[in-house]
Amino acid sequence: MKWLLIVVVAVVVLAVVIWLAGTIIPRGHQASSRITVAEPPAQVWSVVRDFAALPSFWADLRGVERLPDRGGVEAWKQTMKNGFDLVLLVTEDSAPRRMVTTIDAPPGAAFGGRWIYELEPVAGGTQVTITEDGWIDNRFFRVVSRATGYHGTLDRYLKALGAKLEAKGAPVHLQAGEIAQLRSR
Repeated sequence: MKWLLIVVVAVVVLAVVIWLAGTIIPRGHQASSRITVAEPPAQVWSVVRDFAALPSFWADLRGVERLPDRGGVEAWKQTMKNGFDLVLLVTEDSAPRRMVTTIDAPPGAAFGGRWIYELEPVAGGTQVTITEDGWIDNRFFRVVSRATGYHGTLDRYLKALGAKLEAKGAPVHLQAGEIAQLRSR
């Protein structure tokens, strides 16, 4: 009986610590990853912009469906392999250089945010940078995300894109100063 009490107390203490840590970790976060591919920006853009084809090369997705526009903004439903369905709005589209997709998060959603895609011509190809401006409401998931890192989905997408196109290396994480430089352009 003593061991059971110790286990219960330990679980309660751990839950309180995680909850407290989650209150300290900011709700919002920013992460940015980059990959260089051999194709020119226009060709890369055609792949990045073809949402319907994403499940053919990105294993995180089970399906993609074009939805009616929402308030004049292009909308897509992505069914993720992990069980989440996301509605993405294309809130900026400046072919072939920049696109912003924003999660159409309903009230009470556990998370949300946007991805900023930036394509830049470089010698022999295109540099693709994606910055995630995200937020996580659930304190437990804030702790888990902070512990595992915010780059996971970005990197999986860029690796899949790199496998589809001719990538020159693996995704590279940008530091806060580099992200600020991107923003100032």
